[in-house]
Amino acid sequence: MTHPRLGRRTVLSAAVAAACPAPSRAQPRTPDLVKLVVGLPPGSLPDVIARTLAPHLAGRIAPAVVVENRLGAGARLAVDSVLQGPRDGSQVLVTPSGVLTLAPHTFRTLSYRPFQDLQPVSLLGRAGFSFCVGPLVDPSVRTLRDFADWCRAHPAQASYASLAAGSPPHFVGEMLKRALQFDCTHVAGRNDPAPEVLGGQIAAMSKGSVDVSRLAGDPRLRVLANTGSARWPHMPDTPTFAEQGVPDLDWLDWYGAYVPAGVPPGLAAKLSEAIGAAFGDPRFLEQWRTALLIAPEASKPEELDRLGRADLERWAGVVRVTGFVAE
Repeated sequence: MTHPRLGRRTVLSAAVAAACPAPSRAQPRTPDLVKLVVGLPPGSLPDVIARTLAPHLAGRIAPAVVVENRLGAGARLAVDSVLQGPRDGSQVLVTPSGVLTLAPHTFRTLSYRPFQDLQPVSLLGRAGFSFCVGPLVDPSVRTLRDFADWCRAHPAQASYASLAAGSPPHFVGEMLKRALQFDCTHVAGRNDPAPEVLGGQIAAMSKGSVDVSRLAGDPRLRVLANTGSARWPHMPDTPTFAEQGVPDLDWLDWYGAYVPAGVPPGLAAKLSEAIGAAFGDPRFLEQWRTALLIAPEASKPEELDRLGRADLERWAGVVRVTGFVAE
């Protein structure tokens, strides 16, 4: 029966509203195309992660999912690109952790605020770093302490290369120097330092372990140590830094998926669930193991947020003790 104080039009409007929930209560609309935006070149670990993941997200988060490489500024340009794009879930950042947790400590100004401007979706995996020497270094050098002694005896040749000044591999070398109290010139800006190390122009390099594993059969390269709290199964004969008396280098880089803050409510959780579903698919796991040497590792958005904030604090201490400031 109609309430005596409500008109026919009011009752009809209420019935329509009940049948058609308000947009804020509805499921977030799925974009037609989602781009996984990567700040490093094709063939890099985050790129391979994104390209392996994309086909398994298609149909779960959008009819089509593609990978877009936005190169520049040490992967920071990709962050800018995602933040400047639409906030409808059509762009998902796939990034190494240092862009969010290390860059705020090494650059005086940064165009983004990682934990305010980005919303976490899911962890994707973790990988360590390796410290290696090439033919410029005497063949008798087999340990980190051997290398420190060699550098003291050959100061003009003592050098190590990394991707960039202020990158995680750079700080692996700096913390090693600090722990064993020796000097060694850092050679920065090598997207791939391996050719110069293998060619004998640079003594050593600090580089992602997955990339180094592809060179492990080259007799000119000796991997002295890997980061991590335990030996990496793909290099079981290579000791960790801690095993060689160098503490505080159990770092593992991690890779995560993020969307811009302000996307429709519930979208990050939906994306996280889709990634978790892909990681539970045996076909996906087989393709992942074929393409990558790291285990897939999904998470809830809040778990990734806690991990990121903890690493932000840890990197603050590392950068402070080395005294590094980016140019």
